Amino acid sequence: MEPILSNPKVKSAIRQIALRAERNNSKTTVDSFYDCHIIEHLDNINHQVIQGRRGTGKTHILKVLQHHIEAEHIHCFFFDCQATGSAGEIADENIPEKHRAIQLMRDFLMDMCSDFTEYFKDTLYTHPNWVEIDLLLTQLHDECFVCEDTVNEYEDIRNHGEKTSYSSEKTHEVSGFKPSFLWKRLSHKQKEQDTGVSRKTSGTSYKKIVFPNINKCLDRLSLATGVNFVILIDEWSHLPLSVQPHFAEFLHCCLMSSKHITVKIAVVEARANYSIKKDSVVYGLELGADINADIDLDRLYMFDRNSGKISVDLYKMLWKHLKASGVLSDDIDVSVLIETLFGGEQHPAILLARAAEGNPRDFISIVNKCIIEMNGIGEHNGYITSAIVFQAANFWYKSDKYKALSATQKKILSEISTYVIQTRGNRGFVVDENYLYSTQLS
Repeated sequence: MEPILSNPKVKSAIRQIALRAERNNSKTTVDSFYDCHIIEHLDNINHQVIQGRRGTGKTHILKVLQHHIEAEHIHCFFFDCQATGSAGEIADENIPEKHRAIQLMRDFLMDMCSDFTEYFKDTLYTHPNWVEIDLLLTQLHDECFVCEDTVNEYEDIRNHGEKTSYSSEKTHEVSGFKPSFLWKRLSHKQKEQDTGVSRKTSGTSYKKIVFPNINKCLDRLSLATGVNFVILIDEWSHLPLSVQPHFAEFLHCCLMSSKHITVKIAVVEARANYSIKKDSVVYGLELGADINADIDLDRLYMFDRNSGKISVDLYKMLWKHLKASGVLSDDIDVSVLIETLFGGEQHPAILLARAAEGNPRDFISIVNKCIIEMNGIGEHNGYITSAIVFQAANFWYKSDKYKALSATQKKILSEISTYVIQTRGNRGFVVDENYLYSTQLS
C-alpha cells in the first residue's frame, strides 16, 4: 500500500497534534480522545485521584470527563493549579505554609465563584427560585471575595487621649472588596458604641476564610437550582509539596464534606503530598478514607504488562488524533494506519511503542522525530524503519529527557544502565520507596 507519510497533509496533521490537551478547543479534545475504559471508572459521585506521569493524558481525561459530566446537566468547574498564584505568594518560602495555602484557596474560591455566577446568569431570571438563587450567589460572592485579615494587635485611642492596647485577634475588611450585609450591620453597631474612638492596628496580617459558611451556601445553591457540582483539579503536583496538605485540608472542610459536590484531582504520584500527621491526627486527605487513588495511568500503560495491547492502544490514540483532524479517509482504520506507516513490518512498530514506554505524549513526540529523521537517514521507501525509530528515539531522549536531569540524577542513571541493563541484562529493578521520593534524586 502507498506509504501514508507520502501524503503531506498527514505529516502536517501529525506535526499539529497538540502535546498539551489544554491547547485544543473543546471539540478537538473530545474527538481525539481514545478511551481505555477510564471515563466509566470516573463517572461516579466518589472523590478520586488520577495518578500518572507527565504525558500520560491526565489533563485530556479531565477535559473529556468535564464534557461528559456537563452533558448530564451537572455543572463542572475546572481548576488548573499551574495557572494560579498571587504575585508569587504560593512559592514564597518566607510565608508559613498554612497562610500560603489560604491564599491559594482564596484564589480557588474566587475562580469558582466567578465560574458559578457565569454558569447561572443566563437561566437565573427564568428559574422559579430565581430570587433565592440570586441571593445565594451574592452570598457566595461575599464569602469568597470579602476575605478578612487577621491582625495580632490593635490599639484604641479615645478623644480624651486614653489608650487601651489588646493582644487578641481582630478582623477587618480588606480594602477593595464589597462588605457583606451582616458585616455592615455589625460594623454600624460598633460605630455607635465606639463614637469618638480611632483604631490603630499593628502586627502581622493574615487572610482568613470561613469555610462552613461557603459549604452551607453551596449546599443551599445546589438544592435551590437542582444542580450538583463536580470540581476537577489539574496539575496538583505543580503546587509546593509543603503547601499541598494544607490545601487538601481546606478542600476537605470547604467542599468535600458536601454530598452535592464531587472532587477529582490529577497528580504525579511522586510529586503529591496529601496529608501530614500531627499528634496522631491526620491533617489533609487520607487516601482510601477521604479520597480514592484507584486510577493509576502508569500501571495501565505499563509496557511490559501487556506489550501487544499497549502498542495497539498507542496507535489507536494516534489514529484518533488524525481522524479528528480530518486527513484520514473512512477506509483507513488502525490496522491500515500501522501497515502504511511501517510497510507491513512489525518490528519497527513495536520498537516505537517500546521507546515511548507507554507514555502517549512521548509516543507522539517520537513519531514526529521519525518524520524528521526520514529526511536524512537513507533508503526507506517512505516507511518508518527500525533504524529510523532507533535514531529518532535516541535523539528525542537526549534532547528532551536527559538534558533536564541534574548531575546526581545522571550519575544514578548511568550506574543503573551499566549494572542493571548491561551487566545483569534486565530492564526492570526494584527501588526502595523512601529512597525513590527522597531529596537525593532531586
